[in-house]
Amino acid sequence: MRPSNIWIALVGLAFCLALPARADDRPIDAYLVGEMKGLEVFHGDLDFSDYKLVTGFKGREKIVEKLATKHGKVLMIAFWALACQPCDMYLKDLNKVQEALGDDRFEVVAIDLERNSIVQTLKALQRQGLTALAPYGDFHPSITQELEANPGFRFYGREPKTILVDSSGKVRAYSSVTRDWLSDDGRALIDALKDGKI
Repeated sequence: MRPSNIWIALVGLAFCLALPARADDRPIDAYLVGEMKGLEVFHGDLDFSDYKLVTGFKGREKIVEKLATKHGKVLMIAFWALACQPCDMYLKDLNKVQEALGDDRFEVVAIDLERNSIVQTLKALQRQGLTALAPYGDFHPSITQELEANPGFRFYGREPKTILVDSSGKVRAYSSVTRDWLSDDGRALIDALKDGKI
């Protein structure tokens, strides 16, 4: 083969390798059916491990934890706000998800974006009887501000928003709308993430 032909072949190979995987090449697509149809797959390589959450107070000081402390768990990260009316119903759904599926390999992490007070966050959850959800507050810089600036995300509308993170801390999928996570389709997707199948 002439050198020019070799060069053309190498360029073609590099172009093919740079193309995103086809839908039928992604194991997660087999689970995006029924109630999970339309769930957005994240195509980048975003590690959530260093993102910080407010989990409480010690005196007047905020207790802040990195999501890295939850390595080994699949996380359903949901963003909500006290002033968000659709969030009330969604939080009730998420509380049921945590009650039904929460264990040492899965947790719903519902983050209050208002950053007023983790105490107020806890009271808001308690008022609705949402005892399965732990209180989490957003920490500066806001997670959602960074996500909305990330070209890999196509968030639209306001809260609630949901992100699925695998046990290594990598973002796998996200949704700008509420979903029935306890449907057969939702459970199958979560189980597949927990079992490392996708």
